[in-house]
Amino acid sequence: MGAYARNVFHYINPEKYPVPEQQAVSPLRYFEPSLREAVLQKIKRTAEPRDGEFDFDVRGTLAGNWFLEGKDGYSEEGGAAYYLSFAYDAYDPRYLRVSLGLTLGGYLARVKGNAPDFKSVGVNSGRIVYKLISVGEGSEFSGGPMPDTVVSTLLVEMINEEKIKVELFEGEVDNPSFTANAKFFTR
Repeated sequence: MGAYARNVFHYINPEKYPVPEQQAVSPLRYFEPSLREAVLQKIKRTAEPRDGEFDFDVRGTLAGNWFLEGKDGYSEEGGAAYYLSFAYDAYDPRYLRVSLGLTLGGYLARVKGNAPDFKSVGVNSGRIVYKLISVGEGSEFSGGPMPDTVVSTLLVEMINEEKIKVELFEGEVDNPSFTANAKFFTR
């Protein structure tokens, strides 16, 4: 289910996304109030907006979507393999989430220690280390214990507002440094 508005554009560089995603809006806002409330009762998210968010791009910060340098984003065939997203949990946006495309292992992770916030990381922040714990979508609501084992360490540095340097290391690595395996991602 989805809805689109011709006068709405998302993302810092919307041309890197298919046309429907560039102009997506929540369909729930168009429901009659009683039907909207009935649907919202089934949604696990408690934070506003209750019908969720998907565009986390914030110019000048790490927050949002990035694509492997030289790739055209989601508009390119296989584009989902080339992304890296610094976003917030779908159910509870207080928690930091990193989504790695196949280029970086292809999994969703939460950030150990839940800091630093992606919106606070900019060009002058220097190198930032995120220790990642692999989680499944909605794992907080599965009823079981949350995983707490760091599966990888992500080193990231904003080169400028449109480019970051990243390297993923297996396991929990203290004080990592970039190697020849580092990759560049752009908005």
